Amino acid sequence: MKSLKRLLQQMQLLLFRSSKKYKNQNSPFNICDKIQTVRNVLVCFPNDAAAQSAAVDALGDLRRSFPKWQISLILSERSTLTGLHNLMLLAYSEKQLTYYDSPKKSLVENLRKSKFDLTIDFSSEYNFTNLALAWKSGADLRFGFYHPTREDFYNFLLRQRADADPVHACQSLVKTIRSL
Repeated sequence: MKSLKRLLQQMQLLLFRSSKKYKNQNSPFNICDKIQTVRNVLVCFPNDAAAQSAAVDALGDLRRSFPKWQISLILSERSTLTGLHNLMLLAYSEKQLTYYDSPKKSLVENLRKSKFDLTIDFSSEYNFTNLALAWKSGADLRFGFYHPTREDFYNFLLRQRADADPVHACQSLVKTIRSL
């Protein structure tokens, strides 16, 4: 069953790679200049509870560092997050995902109602749903953690130590963004 799911995910990645957006994304740009124009940010949250807690803390740092950014969160409705105020929350259900965890058209259309300049994926582990959401968000900048599958779809990937805990990983990503 998991093999079929992985095969379907690989086919979806091939479709992403054949898209016009993918073929046009390789034009060089100055990431520091681009980050200065960011106003609307989409943050993809991890599914793991410990990683979610780390992402909430990192999100607080991000909000303090960039108070003018309008931040929206996208996460599974099964997530139980507390302490998040004054944020646009986009929660998706299992019904809004395909069998192989790709967002359905209705979820993508809902996502695209907002024009995002930057997407940040706080999943340190590979998460196909977040990869697909980041790609389909329409954001010119897509940041996340290194994974070979993400390499083609994100502009900036942070390599972390294999033994790095989620708190350190998320803090490192926010520090890197601040440094730009």
